[in-house]
Amino acid sequence: DRRTPWASLSVFLASSAATMAAAALWQQVRRSNSLEELQEKLEQFTKRLAACSATWPLQVHEFHRLFLASLLRAGEQPARILSDAALLLFGGTLVERLYGARFLLLLVGTTTILSNAMALTVHHYFVGSQHEGLSSTSGGLVALGAFCALRHPRWAIWPGVPIPVSWLMAPVLVADLSLARAYLRDLSSYRLATGTAGTNDTRDSIAGFRRSMALAACMAVEECKRSECRPLPEDVLSWHADLEREADQDVPAPEATVWADVSGVFLGICAAGL
Repeated sequence: DRRTPWASLSVFLASSAATMAAAALWQQVRRSNSLEELQEKLEQFTKRLAACSATWPLQVHEFHRLFLASLLRAGEQPARILSDAALLLFGGTLVERLYGARFLLLLVGTTTILSNAMALTVHHYFVGSQHEGLSSTSGGLVALGAFCALRHPRWAIWPGVPIPVSWLMAPVLVADLSLARAYLRDLSSYRLATGTAGTNDTRDSIAGFRRSMALAACMAVEECKRSECRPLPEDVLSWHADLEREADQDVPAPEATVWADVSGVFLGICAAGL
C-alpha cells in the first residue's frame, strides 16, 4: 500500500506550523528596543505560550491543552526533534497504511491526552506545586513508537530501507534515560529547598516561571543587539541584573516531560496488547 499518508503529514504540518508561529513571536521579542517594548511583547508571547501548556489543576474548559502541549515543540534539543519527527513520519506512515488514517489519529490523539494527564498527576504527586506543568511533550509519539516496535518489530521504516522500525525507539530511550537522571537530581534539590512535600504556593510558582521567561527574553535581546553591532538598551540591562539577583534565590522544579514519555511507553504497550 503506497498511499500518501495524509494523516501523518497533517499532524506533522500542524506541529510545525505551531512551532514556527511561536518562533516568529519570539523573534519579535528579541528585536525589542526598550524595556517597555520588551515587557509588552513578552506578555503577549507568554499568554500565547500558556495556551499550549497544561498545568495542574486542569479545568474542564482547558481539556484541549492536554493535546496542544504536545503540538507545540519549542526549546527542545535538535536531536530529540529529529527523533520525534522520525517516529511520526516513519512509524505513523506504517500504522496509517496498515490500519488506516482514523486508527492512527485515534492512537496518537488518545495516547497524547492520556500520557499528558498521567504525567501531570504523577509530577504533582512528587513536586506538589500547583503551577508546574507540561509543554513540548512527546507521549503520543512515544506510544506510537512502542506500538510499532511491539506489533511490527522487523518491518522496515520505509520500503527498500533496511532499518527496522523498532530502531526508531533507540534515540528516544537514550534521551529519556538522561531526562530521568536530570529529573531525580532536580527533584532532590527542589525538595531540599522547599521541604519534602514541596510547595503549594501558586503565586510563587507563577512568579518563578515569569522570571525565567523574562531572563531568557533579556538574554535574547542582548544577543540580538550584539549580533547587529548596536548598543544594548540600558533599561533592559538593569532589569536583567535585577532578575538575576532574584533568580539566585530560586530553586526550579524539575521538568515533568519524562513522565509523559514513561506514560507513552506504558500506553503503547497496552495498545499493542489489545
